[in-house]
Amino acid sequence: MQLGEAAEKIFYKGKVFEILGLYFSSKTPDVGNCPFLRDEEAVRKIKQAKDYILKNPNTTHTLKALSKLIGLNEYQLKSGFKEVYGTTVFGFILDHKLDQARFLLDKGQHHVNEVAFEIGYTNPSHFIAAFKKKFGMTPKKYMMAQTPKKTY
Repeated sequence: MQLGEAAEKIFYKGKVFEILGLYFSSKTPDVGNCPFLRDEEAVRKIKQAKDYILKNPNTTHTLKALSKLIGLNEYQLKSGFKEVYGTTVFGFILDHKLDQARFLLDKGQHHVNEVAFEIGYTNPSHFIAAFKKKFGMTPKKYMMAQTPKKTY
């Protein structure tokens, strides 16, 4: 299990407890009191946007196009996405691309520049800076850390 998956599971469990806490903290439990349950359709549409992003990683996504696709306005998409997933739409896209890059680097079959272009960067130095910001080391150092050391 990757750290991202573990963190995502914990995040979702926390959201479930938050929803239940909001629901049961009222003397008269009412769906209207719980902002998440009040607009279940919007949450479903936001999940649809996330799924579309994951299924189309090489597409240049815009808020306008995504909101049109799912039937929400841009504000609803931005604020709802942040509420449901804890990050912005573009933060999610960047994290996903960098996770893809890490996966490609783990294979050890690609040069850093190839990985940068593969995930959509036109400037490898921008990729290197984003990778370092997320993972705490440059892609080259990451690859070196993954390579098993030979002992004689």
